[in-house]
Amino acid sequence: MNATLLPLSDPSLEPLQINVFDYLLGLADLTRKLMRLAIGRISDGEVEFAEDICKFMRENLQ
Repeated sequence: MNATLLPLSDPSLEPLQINVFDYLLGLADLTRKLMRLAIGRISDGEVEFAEDICKFMRENLQ
């Protein structure tokens, strides 16, 4: 992750670094937001969209 972000940082500033704790917190927040989105879509009757979110999470967030 840090190797990907380093070229994007401003050379006049300290390099952008992400530690493991911040990464894990961001990942947890992403899963929470995806869950809320899926619940909202189910409430709107869009069950297939919610199933797509579930499939994405199972395949990519292990």
